[in-house]
Amino acid sequence: MKHLLFAGVMGVLVCLLNGCGGGQDPNRVPVFPVEGQVNYRGAPLDGAVVTFSPKQGQPTALGKTDAEGHFKLKTYGKEDGAAKGDYVVMVTKLDIQESEEIPIDDPRYGVPQPDKEDKSLIPEVYATKKSPLAATVSDESENRFNFDLTQ
Repeated sequence: MKHLLFAGVMGVLVCLLNGCGGGQDPNRVPVFPVEGQVNYRGAPLDGAVVTFSPKQGQPTALGKTDAEGHFKLKTYGKEDGAAKGDYVVMVTKLDIQESEEIPIDDPRYGVPQPDKEDKSLIPEVYATKKSPLAATVSDESENRFNFDLTQ
């Protein structure tokens, strides 16, 4: 159930960030290119979601790391960046547990089954607003951030 909730929330975020609602919002704040790298225990972290969670009301920005741990953020469209300001940086990498498919002729069909827990592949402290990671996006700098997760 947790993975369904996570998938649903991520789907809504992606939809909002891609502008599913129709026309472009005239109140959009300017965004600036943001990129960086995430390492965990000295090695690039592949397939992690990097979230810049705003401290001052600017929009949230998201990115996903590649095999080298590199990410580029998006707020409104593909890799457009993030609004200037201060952020708590959250990093999430989950091992999503798929639910077992139960055939219709199985006596368990239609009976609620206990949900499997999705497992975090990195310390969960990085996935919360209490993350020790922070960044300040500027309209006057390169906005390249490297994070080394050590816990």
